[in-house]
Amino acid sequence: MRTEALWVQDVMQIGPRTKLTSGIRFEHWRAYDGFNYAVTPALSAHQPELTRDAVSPKVVLSFAPKPEWTLKASISAASRFPTVTEL
Repeated sequence: MRTEALWVQDVMQIGPRTKLTSGIRFEHWRAYDGFNYAVTPALSAHQPELTRDAVSPKVVLSFAPKPEWTLKASISAASRFPTVTEL
């Protein structure tokens, strides 16, 4: 199994105490050379290759009313691919 990803992020100062951070992650996931073996029921088979692509965006707005305080609001979407044991 293999996951390749590219992640890009930018921070913009939109006021003296306010920042906007935006980012995006591109992922390509591939499962290959899988083999399934079980004693009961008797099973021995090669598994098909699987591939998936995903895009995960993120936006964070932060505001610092005082130097020692930071308030943040964020929204994002994320993708999760199965691990080897979950397959």
